[in-house]
Amino acid sequence: MTEASDTTNPLVSIGVPVYNGERYLRGALQAIADQTYPHFEVIISDNASTDGTAAICDEFAAADDRFRVIHQPENLGASPNFNVLVHEAKGPYFKWATHDDLIAPTFLETCVDALRDAPEDVALVYPKTIFIDEDGNEIQPYDDNLDIRADRASDRFRTYLENYELSNAFHGVHRLELLRKTRLLGAYHSSDLVMLAEVVLNGKIWELPEPLFYRRWHAGMSRVANVTDTEVNAWFDTTKTVSHPMPRTRLFVEDTRSIVTADLPVSERARSLWALGAVWGPQHWRTVGGEFKRELKRAIPRRNGT
Repeated sequence: MTEASDTTNPLVSIGVPVYNGERYLRGALQAIADQTYPHFEVIISDNASTDGTAAICDEFAAADDRFRVIHQPENLGASPNFNVLVHEAKGPYFKWATHDDLIAPTFLETCVDALRDAPEDVALVYPKTIFIDEDGNEIQPYDDNLDIRADRASDRFRTYLENYELSNAFHGVHRLELLRKTRLLGAYHSSDLVMLAEVVLNGKIWELPEPLFYRRWHAGMSRVANVTDTEVNAWFDTTKTVSHPMPRTRLFVEDTRSIVTADLPVSERARSLWALGAVWGPQHWRTVGGEFKRELKRAIPRRNGT
């Protein structure tokens, strides 16, 4: 690539949400700075960190005019901190970059080339993933199987339901116009998976063959550090905790809402709802039933105070 960097009208906006991420943040930001494709801006939202995160953010912003920092006055929770970056983005393409993961030097170049050559209904392109440990050592490759190119939204949605497990594709390069048609991240468990479902209802997902995303597994990552449902909900949004959450039921409700509110023909919405029942239902109805049973026990007072 020979294009010069342009922070006034960047092609790609990279949003970095971070809270107390000083251990891995410098490496993640340096991996962004070292990209072979230069035509991007980086927006860092420091979520009122209490460690050395703010200083690292300011250091990169002072050294590279592609970087700018928003210092949140208080901890918003993860979801609002992720979402604010989408609203701040200037470029037609957008990527989230987490503070503890790494990207290969050609990540942006490869994804941007693919997205620029892709039809307008391609909402997201992402490369394959390699898991790394806390020291950056490779653990294993991972294949998401989310190359979803069907023309019908309902067919894409069914394929997504049949294959999704982790949200690695979330970290690819989005077409911002289509991303903004989603509700972004909600204040509840697994809202990243619901957002990807909305992405696939709005457009196609292309999986690229190169393994260019390095996802770090360590003790402080959100999936490990937050154990209970209440802790996970609080991590997503500090202002919207739930005393007795029903995460699997909520996931079904939100996926249903995504379909009903999608800008699709009625027939495609109906087919998507059918896919939700046919694919998602058999996998999760037992868990949903258990959640209802648990909540009913909490809601109905026992006789004689027992």
